[in-house]
Amino acid sequence: MFLDEWCIHVANLFYLASFLGRDMLWLRVLTCFGLAFGVIFFTTCTPTPLYGPTFWHVTFLVINIVQIHLLLVERRRLRLSREQEVVRRAMLEGLTDQELVDTLAHAVMTDNPDFPILTATSSQELTADELAIRDIAFSRLSRAEIINLLSRRVWNSLEGLRGRHGVGSVC
Repeated sequence: MFLDEWCIHVANLFYLASFLGRDMLWLRVLTCFGLAFGVIFFTTCTPTPLYGPTFWHVTFLVINIVQIHLLLVERRRLRLSREQEVVRRAMLEGLTDQELVDTLAHAVMTDNPDFPILTATSSQELTADELAIRDIAFSRLSRAEIINLLSRRVWNSLEGLRGRHGVGSVC
């Protein structure tokens, strides 16, 4: 009796933790742990194994494992290069989370490809459209994801300047 209650409660605690997180990777990892405990519950903690719920838990487990793999591949692909990391540290390290999100919203909405990231301040006024973009698109991103996007934007601006002005190396 104790084992059945333990398995189902642990499974539900993992589900609860996944619902409280904002990062999709952690949501899926925690869900996988919950599903694994659900499989244990339905196969070993009941008088007779319940194959229907076990089948669905295994199906959802496989789907989540595939999605975890895809997320890891995507994150690996979006990793910053060594040069981009230098730019990130130099230009974005001191900004608060709010400054980063506001700057990203402004950078995305501006038509200027050489958006001056260095002028970002906490007093930066955003237009109504920029506020909407910030609140809809960027409010759920992690600090690391926002920094990654801004670093890429800065890098692309610097590359554009380098190409137009015949400057050698950025760093």
